[in-house]
Amino acid sequence: MNIKIILLLTFIINLPFLTFSQKNFTENIILDGETFNPISSVNIFNSKDNTISNEDGKFIFYSDIDTIIISHIGYEKVKTNFNNLKRKDTIFLNQQNIVLNEVEIKNRESFIKKVYGKVNYNFPFFEYGEKSFLRCIVKKNGEIIKFQDILLDIGRNSLFTNPKIKTISYDIRILNLRKAGIIPKSKKVEDFELLSFNNLLKWYSAIFTNPKNYHYYEEKLMDSNYVKINFSKKMSFKSTKSIEGYYIIDKKNLAFHKVHYNTIFENISEIPYKEKKNVKWKTIANELSVSFKKSRKNNKFYINNAKLKNVVEVIKNNEKTVYEATYEILTTQNFISKSVISNFSSNKNLFKTKFTYNEDFWKNQNQLLLNDKLFKFINSLDKLKNEYDVYSNFSE
Repeated sequence: MNIKIILLLTFIINLPFLTFSQKNFTENIILDGETFNPISSVNIFNSKDNTISNEDGKFIFYSDIDTIIISHIGYEKVKTNFNNLKRKDTIFLNQQNIVLNEVEIKNRESFIKKVYGKVNYNFPFFEYGEKSFLRCIVKKNGEIIKFQDILLDIGRNSLFTNPKIKTISYDIRILNLRKAGIIPKSKKVEDFELLSFNNLLKWYSAIFTNPKNYHYYEEKLMDSNYVKINFSKKMSFKSTKSIEGYYIIDKKNLAFHKVHYNTIFENISEIPYKEKKNVKWKTIANELSVSFKKSRKNNKFYINNAKLKNVVEVIKNNEKTVYEATYEILTTQNFISKSVISNFSSNKNLFKTKFTYNEDFWKNQNQLLLNDKLFKFINSLDKLKNEYDVYSNFSE
């Protein structure tokens, strides 16, 4: 066979499967136009498809619609198309928000209560399903020791609780999975338990503050469609921690657009440890960021993407170790079903998942790109086999 034909066939075989459905394709990096730093969690979307940029600012986007919108709070929105993006590798976003003198909102309780009063109208308090990608990464003393990417269906009986719905329940169906990690040969389990799906998803719904216990300050944004409210918890003399963060509120709907907060411990040494056998641990930092988007299907807001970071200090045999666990979720299809057939317990450690690796799927999906740090970790696994027990479902 002619060598040119062989090369052409090889090229066609290795094209992503979406090419055959005549979808447009682009791969780019998003940087801050002023600092040239990569911007993560930027929304790239149109009326049909969506994705976000990873920690390196990289994204891949497929769609059979030519319009592309690039949006991130604090930056000017970009409306473009595939032809424009294919001409350049890098997209620079210009910073948008300006901070004027912060003024404490005198009627803060009234304003926040007004937003809360619209929650039942703006958000789903009924049974529904959604399809999401979830990335979980655990670091030990700053170095990655395990990660897993999951495509899953989530069934919820509600997004939040209310007087009629006192408990949120979840059904979890894992559809695709890739995972890898290392464990010291001296032990087969980690020093502490990581989150279950149940605990994680409840974290993503933990966005409310009690107006009586917080200070609120308005920060002016260039985008007049939104208002940014910074908040900080009033400190008591007995408290060892404070909570600081902000709401970005959709003014038209009086709905949460984004919620971000940090738990700040004033004196880490005063935080009590939890103990089990010869191990003790305590959480020394939390950070949560949740973004909401309005569905075209029913005009309800859903979690578009969210990220939780937990930092835990562990002491075993008088040796101190700091673990950092991050969990980031992206919803790709919302309100898809009223019921999800579960194949994994929502109360089980979510790192206990088992599922056959599907190489074609992970090679062709455009939602969870491996960033540079994950590539480095995966490429180091063979060298670590002498020191650690190494596992991954894509090497089985």
